[in-house]
Amino acid sequence: MQARSFTGSRGAALIVSMILLTATTMTALVALQNSSMQIRMVGNTQSKESVFQAAMSELESNFTRVRQDTQLLADAAFSVEMEQGEVKINQDSNLPEFTPQGIDPGPNYKKTQVETSIVYVGRHALGTDTSVGKYSRLPFEINADAAIENNAAFNSSQTLNISFLASAAQ
Repeated sequence: MQARSFTGSRGAALIVSMILLTATTMTALVALQNSSMQIRMVGNTQSKESVFQAAMSELESNFTRVRQDTQLLADAAFSVEMEQGEVKINQDSNLPEFTPQGIDPGPNYKKTQVETSIVYVGRHALGTDTSVGKYSRLPFEINADAAIENNAAFNSSQTLNISFLASAAQ
């Protein structure tokens, strides 16, 4: 038997295998970068959803509190802003301005700060928006602002408009 001579292919297998190994490594690095980006995107989405849910939960909690304790509504309805002894009038709407009344926050949320307030948004002084003089519809807004601590990028402001039907003053 004769021995074969491989003179023309010296090191070709090594070069081909190095090229394939480099291409595989680059593909793995790109896949790793993509997965890292996707993990950050999922984390951001979870943070955004968490803040939104905290604000909505606070609105629901305060709506239940207002239904049980109308003193919160009374405080908001009589919180007209005064300026030099006169009722402060909004320049744009030509209506009285009312001060938002803070509401004690409900449950604690992990790493999320929530502030809530209620404000009377009626057009007229109390007792003038009546239905045949027997009832008065009092419109209010409950506002909830939630934000992740130490991160201004994730915040949510939600508003719930409610009306309270009260007996008109006789």
